Amino acid sequence: MTTTLYGKDILDVQSLTDDEVHLIMETAARYERVMKSGGRLLNMDGKTLATLFYEPSTRTRLSFETAMLRLGGTVLSVADAKTSSSSKKGETIYDTGKMIEGYADVAVIRHPETGSAAELAAGSSKPVINGGDGAGQHPTQALLDLYTIIKEKGKTEGLTVGMSGRGSEKRTDSTFGSSVISTDGGEIYLHGTGSVGDAGEHHRRIEEERSGSRDQSGSGFGSSEKRRAVHDADPERTV
Repeated sequence: MTTTLYGKDILDVQSLTDDEVHLIMETAARYERVMKSGGRLLNMDGKTLATLFYEPSTRTRLSFETAMLRLGGTVLSVADAKTSSSSKKGETIYDTGKMIEGYADVAVIRHPETGSAAELAAGSSKPVINGGDGAGQHPTQALLDLYTIIKEKGKTEGLTVGMSGRGSEKRTDSTFGSSVISTDGGEIYLHGTGSVGDAGEHHRRIEEERSGSRDQSGSGFGSSEKRRAVHDADPERTV
């Protein structure tokens, strides 16, 4: 059983093992209980988080920064990194990773280009969290969705999940669809403002990512299951 994620990059959901997902869910539940009881969390005391946002995202940025502060850490933030960081002068994301490791213990990046989080991680010896990279992935959003489903439903198996949102939000849907959630005996439905053809194409992308993900045993999170994309569905999850 995994007991730590120390030093691990969180770039996509496929890189997480079943044990690591269980650890994240259990740790989140424990932290929530402490916060609700009025307790304090000091797990990140003395640590600094750098948030590098190359595109706007108020909720994602505030979520990461608030979480770090509530864990007792501090935050260094570059809110408009595309114009206010050294990238304006030609610094690559890889070089930014090399630079940021001298200032922070962990970094979160939000960037409009797919693969940017992996490039930052390649340049940094400190762990990197992908806060959304173009049409790529948004792994912490998928983990939050999974945690919410477990809290509300008490399980992940056998559920029918509807994902509703704009066509431009396919990154979030794709991450969740190819994520660690098992809907064994259930289905995932896509609902959005695009056409049925768009939904079908997105469904095919989810299937491709699922088929390329890890094959784990034990929890069932990695099980393969039937996916069906439709234009009209009763949404369970709203993007």
